[in-house]
Amino acid sequence: MNWLFAGGRILDVILVLVLCEGVLLTLLHRRLGWSGGVGKWAATLAAGFLLMLALRLALGGAAPVWLALCLLGSLCAHLADLRIRLSPDIRTRRAGS
Repeated sequence: MNWLFAGGRILDVILVLVLCEGVLLTLLHRRLGWSGGVGKWAATLAAGFLLMLALRLALGGAAPVWLALCLLGSLCAHLADLRIRLSPDIRTRRAGS
């Protein structure tokens, strides 16, 4: 079991699982016709995925530019997630004012 944690291999497993989760959620969304669109959960998954990828790259000794790009991408995905989550509240407050 130590080989899984040595060198960050556990992050590789988690990254693959997050990708599988995204594919499964997309298929379920299309199959079941869930309302709200894929963006409601895709931004959350993307933010977490990019943070874990940045950590994996850091453990592997990647160039700082790749870490910065992953972190910037994670920030953008996080901000998109916040916008998606807060948009109905903002519209409700404006309508009630």
